[in-house]
Amino acid sequence: MTTVDVYIDGKDRRESFHLRNGLFDPATTVLHAVLEACRRGFASGEWSNSHAEVLMRGSVLRPMLAGLEELVRPWHEDEDNARLAAFRDAIADDAVYAVTAIEV
Repeated sequence: MTTVDVYIDGKDRRESFHLRNGLFDPATTVLHAVLEACRRGFASGEWSNSHAEVLMRGSVLRPMLAGLEELVRPWHEDEDNARLAAFRDAIADDAVYAVTAIEV
């Protein structure tokens, strides 16, 4: 079974969020957006077609999280939707975020 994990941490590590799902759904959507940002030069770090460990600005990250489908079980708890909304709203455009995205 394929799983996708996306870990997002603010550079100061006080703010973080984790997405997880099977082959499809929000984590996969964000993984593909992160890889596209890498291809276009909007993220820096190591990446391949199934993995990224990169840094990017909040102005690049925020649109990746906008409009994601609802986070559902078994990968997420009900309160994770509110946590995602709060995390997205707190993203600072000029701040640097560390993103690790893995498809295994």
